[in-house]
Amino acid sequence: MNEDIPIALDYETRSTNNASGPRKGNMFIILGRTGISDYEDSIECYQDTQTRDRRSPHFVIGREPKRLAKMAEAGKAAWHAGADSQWKRFTNLNKLSVGIFLCGVAGEGYTDYQYETLNQLISNQMKNAIHNHNPEIVLSHQDVRPWRHWGVGAEFEWYRLIQKQNAAAWKPVKGANTPWDALHEFGYRGSKRAIIEAFQTRFMASTITGAMDTLTENFIMGRP
Repeated sequence: MNEDIPIALDYETRSTNNASGPRKGNMFIILGRTGISDYEDSIECYQDTQTRDRRSPHFVIGREPKRLAKMAEAGKAAWHAGADSQWKRFTNLNKLSVGIFLCGVAGEGYTDYQYETLNQLISNQMKNAIHNHNPEIVLSHQDVRPWRHWGVGAEFEWYRLIQKQNAAAWKPVKGANTPWDALHEFGYRGSKRAIIEAFQTRFMASTITGAMDTLTENFIMGRP
């Protein structure tokens, strides 16, 4: 049986009741942040059965070494993406993805330990659960639910994953006649402002306007 977590990583199992039967597929890895810096407080939040918005990822990565929790078996659906999440032709990505959340709040950034552990987890999930080492399947929560800001945020250093081939850099979409065609073909769904803000947060973090300005349009289309 394949391990959910690489043997080299120290982790603990923290059960959550925010998980249900087998997932329908192993297609995506969705990243998010807990919105809480403290590791124990983050886990307690996901174990809470009283809150109206019950949710939990499969894994939580704390800010300090040896702070890694498995909240749900990777083979089960965990409530981390949102029932209304969308990407390409897919909906309710809870049933189609593994969720990995990092402890942190907006503007705080992430630690070396979190990036190192995240890279190992992604590689392991691609190999043993998804059986497809395709960097394009790694998404931020804001990508699949752009009207909510539970993604890893503008401060997330995607290049650290891209260097390990655990995430994809933006590249112009072949055959797209307009930037909106390109974003739709890439996978984004939702209102135009939400989509463009999600795109900018991930690929143009220094320029988040929520508007399709000339700089953004040229970047999407690969123009100088």
